[in-house]
Amino acid sequence: MENSTHVRFAVSDTGIGIAPELHGALFEDFSQVDSPLQKRLRGTGLGLSLCKRFAQLLGGEVGVQSMPGAGSTFFVIIPLAIALEPADET
Repeated sequence: MENSTHVRFAVSDTGIGIAPELHGALFEDFSQVDSPLQKRLRGTGLGLSLCKRFAQLLGGEVGVQSMPGAGSTFFVIIPLAIALEPADET
């Protein structure tokens, strides 16, 4: 999807990283990755799922690149111009 008609925003960290088999569940409602940090800081598990929905409403997508011990990069890709037809809210 990424080309000159889209813009990509990314946020990277140098944290503990996320195993590839957990990437798919990250953007689901109320989903949280079990980690030592998660035991101290609790959230609702809605932040990434809301980001995904907002991106889809704009005709874009979200994703993650991460490996344990190597940190994570979360990104959103959205079109520079909004489509006239309604986006699919799946």
